[in-house]
Order: sequence, then C-alpha cells, then structure tokens
Amino acid sequence: MQEMSDVTDSKDPNGSASSPKTGSTAGAPAVHGAVKHASPRERRRHRMREILHVLRDEHLLHLTGGADFSDYVPEDEIAPGTAEKDLPEAIRVRHALERLGPAWIKAGQLLSTRRDLIPPELAIELARLQDDVPSLPFDQMRPRIEEELGAPVEEVFAAFDTEPLAAASIGQVYRATLHDGTEVAVKVQRPGTTEAMEVDLDLMVELGRKASQYSERARDLGVAPLTREFALLLRSELDYTHEAHNMDVFREAFAGGSMYVPAHYPEVSTSRVLTMELVKGVSCEKPESMDEQGIDRGKVVDNAIRGYLEMFLHMGEYHADPHAGNLFALPGNTVALIDWGRVGRLSDSGRVGLLDMLMAISNDDAGAFTQAIVASAPQDPTFDQVALERAIAQALHEMSIGGGNLVDVCTQLMTAVQECGANVPAESSTVLTVIGVLDGVARQIEPGFDLLAAVVPFAKEALSQNLPAQAKSVGARTLSDLLHLLQESPRAVTDILRRAGSGEFKMAVRPTDYDRLVDQIDAIVRRFGMVLLVSAMFLGSAIVVAPRQGKGGLGLVATIVLAFTVVTAIGLVVGMLRKERRAKQTHHGR
Repeated sequence: MQEMSDVTDSKDPNGSASSPKTGSTAGAPAVHGAVKHASPRERRRHRMREILHVLRDEHLLHLTGGADFSDYVPEDEIAPGTAEKDLPEAIRVRHALERLGPAWIKAGQLLSTRRDLIPPELAIELARLQDDVPSLPFDQMRPRIEEELGAPVEEVFAAFDTEPLAAASIGQVYRATLHDGTEVAVKVQRPGTTEAMEVDLDLMVELGRKASQYSERARDLGVAPLTREFALLLRSELDYTHEAHNMDVFREAFAGGSMYVPAHYPEVSTSRVLTMELVKGVSCEKPESMDEQGIDRGKVVDNAIRGYLEMFLHMGEYHADPHAGNLFALPGNTVALIDWGRVGRLSDSGRVGLLDMLMAISNDDAGAFTQAIVASAPQDPTFDQVALERAIAQALHEMSIGGGNLVDVCTQLMTAVQECGANVPAESSTVLTVIGVLDGVARQIEPGFDLLAAVVPFAKEALSQNLPAQAKSVGARTLSDLLHLLQESPRAVTDILRRAGSGEFKMAVRPTDYDRLVDQIDAIVRRFGMVLLVSAMFLGSAIVVAPRQGKGGLGLVATIVLAFTVVTAIGLVVGMLRKERRAKQTHHGR
C-alpha cells in the first residue's frame, strides 16, 4: 500500500489536472530574498522592487489602483513588461503569484475560496496554484532539524531516510523511525522560510492598504482587511504548533470513527519541526489502487462525506484543504486526513445557514436559498433580491440537468451573488467552495457519485434531532426573545391605546442633527440682523453729516434715528453674547 505523504496536489476543484504553465512564466522569475546582511528597510525595498517588477512584467500594475510606490522604488527603476499580455488576466495573475513564491501562492489558494469576491475564471485559475518545488539537499535541512530538536539526528531517531517523501515551498517531509520502533513522518520547515515570508506578508498587507487607498473597487471588496486576514492565517501555518493542536482536537473528536487523524509526538516536535504518525494507505489520487487492496470506494466516499458533515455541522471546525492528495483510504474503508495546517471555522449562525442552503439545494428551492443568503448578512440598498432568486433558480435547474455537479453550481451561485450585489459572510463562501472541492474528489474516487443524495439524509437528521448545542442555543435565544416580546406586548399595546385615547400622542418630524441645524439657522438670522443695523448706522451717519441747508428738521430726525439704531445694536449684541454663553454652559453641562 502507498505510504501517506504531504504533497500539495496540483488538481483543480473538479479533479482535472492543472494546465501547463505558459506565457509569462517564461520571463525571469522573481528571486526572493534581498542582499544578505541588509537592514530590514533595505530588504523590504529590495523585495518590493521584485514584486512590482513581476506585476509590471505580467501587465498587472493596474490591480494596485494606481497606488504610488515611490517610497520603495522609483517607477523608472521597474523594468518594462516583457510577458505575453494577450493571455487572459486570470492566467497572468496565477503566473505572477507562482513567480512571487510561497506566501503569494498560498494567499492565492486562500483567495480561490472567496468566490463571492472574485470572478469564476480567476477562482478556477487560483485553485490550480501549486507550490511544488525541487527538494533541498539533506545537508541543508539537517542543521534546521538539529537546531530545533537540540540533538544530532542520529540521537533523536533510530533511522532517518534522507530522501524526502515530499517537498513543498515551506517544508519537506521525511520518513523516520523512533527508538521504540514507531514509524513517523517528519515535516521540516525550510531554512529562511519564516524570515522570507514575514517580509512578503508585511508587503502584502501594505499593497492591500495602498490598493484600498487608491481604488474604490478595492475598498468595496475589502482588500485591506482581506490581506490582513490572509497574513494572519499564513503566519499560523508557519507555526507547526498550530497544526499539532488541530491534529489533537480532531483526533479526539473522531476517535473510533470512520475518519482517522494521525497522532503527533510533542517530544520530538517544535514550531518548525513536526513529527507525526506515518499512516499507510491508498492515496485518493489513485482510486484504482483501492480495488487492488479490496477497499470499497463507495464506502470510502460515504465516510469522507459524513466526516466532513460532522465537522461542518457539529464541530464548527473543519479541515480546509480536502484535495485528493490529503485523503487516504485505509483498511476497513476508513479515511485518513493529513495536512492540518489550515482549519476553517463556522459560527453558530453559519452552521444553521449552511443547513438551510443544503436543504434548499436538495429541494431545488431557489426562494429558500435566497432567503438563507439574505439572512446571513446585512444587505446593501442596491441589492436585487428578485434577480438573485432568478439566477439561483437557473443555477439549480442546470445542476439538476447536469447530474448535480456541485463544483459548477457553487461557481454559478457565487457569480449570481456577485452580479446581484448580495453580501455573503466569508465563512459561508469558503464552506461552499470546500464542499465543491470535496464533491470533485468524491467523483474522482467514485464516478457518478451524488453528493446531495448523501448530504440530505444527514442534514435532515441534524435538523430534526442532532443540531449542535451551539445551533440549539441560537434557537433558544430566539425563542427567549420571542417569549419576552409576547410577555411585554399586551402591556405596551394597552399603554399605547390609553395615551392615544387621552390625546397624548403627538407626531413630530425631527431632521437628523436637529440641534446643530437650529443653531445654524439662529446664527444666520442674527448675522442678517447685524448687517441691517450696521447699514442703518451708516445711512444715519451719512444723513447727519450731509449739508443741512434748509433742512434742519431732517437733521434732527436723522440724529434721533442714529441714536435709536446705536442703542438697539448695543442691546442686540449684549443679547447675542448672553445667548452664546448660555449655549456653551448647556453644552458643557451635557
């Protein structure tokens, strides 16, 4: 039987092989890593220059929204683009991320699950990202192992195979044997990986912030918080203690069940070296080998689906990277899951919403699915619910005709959500994408497998009997609020009727920021009055000083008018000052 390994698969969500790299990858790749011994500032500047060079080379600088990066590198220092600009933009984005290295590849893989934010063609391309790289020689990896474990390899392990089982951009996996005879897989982080990725993650967040600053579209998509979220997730993947913790949690949850999680050995593990059980089984990438081993493909798929539904609906946490290379079939049709570095989470309301969506899909009920979307997040005023329901109905209809392929329907549903301006929580979008990937793996193992037929009975069981305690608490809170409303309503209605009958009800329209508006109007009126008084004073003065030949009576009248105007003006000024002082005292009193 094939030994379990930690290879990153290069399949897209429906299980087909990824397309070969063409076009822009023929250009000079970005060489990660600034000059040795450079200051942190110099390393950031050097790396930003590499990033901007790749973006310009792939004709993708427009994605930054015209942001100014002169703080890092003058524009004339960035070489002009040389890549094939006629390639579709989605392919050029994938090529750019592959050239930029591990942090960007993994960010692209994460972004591929956010199909509510990106076009379907880009999601498909990003799902094809792969971080397979040539392995480093063992003499370069040995110092990392011995530094982390504090002893020579020969002292820690009874045997250690220096040829890696798998090699990826972040780490390499080796087969070894403990002194008690236990066979293990040892995942070792490549030297310099953390330091290099930390620089990239900082710059990724900086690019997201600048794009949001200069691009309205980037702000609408929440690019800045999205890059911060990705950086946080990728930093957790760099720390193997997080993966070890995840393995402990899920191993306990599935103890004695149909899904198997390998154990890890903390005494020979650190944040950069993870020693875990070497589970032997048949890779789900080679389902034909299951027949040779007498393993029932159908039961393997059923167990995998049931295990994931347990994670989604009961645990609220799930293995977020279910490609075929991470699933192995064991004797007894048990499914082993490896690579627990990436774990997704569902809130209580998210689990209830997922149940609603799954049941709506199974019942071909576009209205129910639309309501589940609407209830999942606050919606913008521009949201077109009728158009969304129509698009969802079309997607469900095409799915029923096409045999229930959830990869396609999830893509269509997320496209409809985008086009209609609906908001969907990130957790819901990610779960739907994971379910689509899982559906593709299931069909790869067992052609013709109907995921919905397997999901519906479990979902109905969860709805009727086994909703998780957290989901029940949501219902309990809602029921409590409803009972409180019913309890208070008779008293409130009686009070309303009494006050209406006694004429106490008054209706008033009060504009927003009413007090400030009144103050502004009052100030305008006062200033206008002052203008009139000053004008009158000037007029009176002009009349007084005018020649008075034959007009002695007019001069006397003018003098009286002037005196009256001056006294009135003084009174108004004093009144204004008093009113201003009272207003300030009232404001400070609040």
